Amino acid sequence: MADTTGQPLDLSSFGECSGVSDDGSLIVGVWNGEAFYHDGVSPTTLGTLFPDWVATATDVSEGGKRICGFDNQLLASEAWVWAESTGIERLSTKLQNLGVPGVPDSLGKPEKMTPDGQVIVGNTTFAGAWIVVLPL
Repeated sequence: MADTTGQPLDLSSFGECSGVSDDGSLIVGVWNGEAFYHDGVSPTTLGTLFPDWVATATDVSEGGKRICGFDNQLLASEAWVWAESTGIERLSTKLQNLGVPGVPDSLGKPEKMTPDGQVIVGNTTFAGAWIVVLPL
């Protein structure tokens, strides 16, 4: 990972970028097993849902108000959303708390979101694709 000068920050760390905001100002991914976002100045880790799982941020809304991603261990994946005010929340729990009926226990892996962060699409390991619409 590099800062705005293009200089590597830490070549001994494991990381991967997996998403970028539409305007290119924010990058998200995984850094040393934790989800992160980078605002062009420095990386900020978002943590994980579960200890000993690897968290990966997959996409970010404009301005970074919402980030989606997943925790992963072996074949298990658990979708989450992050906001500065709430931190990481299981996506299935968030939907259940919003009163959405029939939400499966695990939504697997979110792939992309709209620039406003309201619509998220993803897939589960064995049950197919899904679309979620969250309040702004």
